[in-house]
Amino acid sequence: MGGGVWVQNPRYPAVPPVRMIAAGEVPELGIRHGRGIYAMVSQREDLMYLNTPEKVVCYTIPAGVALPV
Repeated sequence: MGGGVWVQNPRYPAVPPVRMIAAGEVPELGIRHGRGIYAMVSQREDLMYLNTPEKVVCYTIPAGVALPV
């Protein structure tokens, strides 16, 4: 945004026009109209990394080790 309007990133010369669509509700995920975005993510255990990224545990996978799919 620049000056309250959308501004095209000059590094992307060919972009589709901006379109605005109404937000939908997904009650089973706690996404409801009128509820702030931070309220939606602050109580979700699977999204806690958004609020406390310093608590994210990172693991190093040794070279050659296959991860399960």
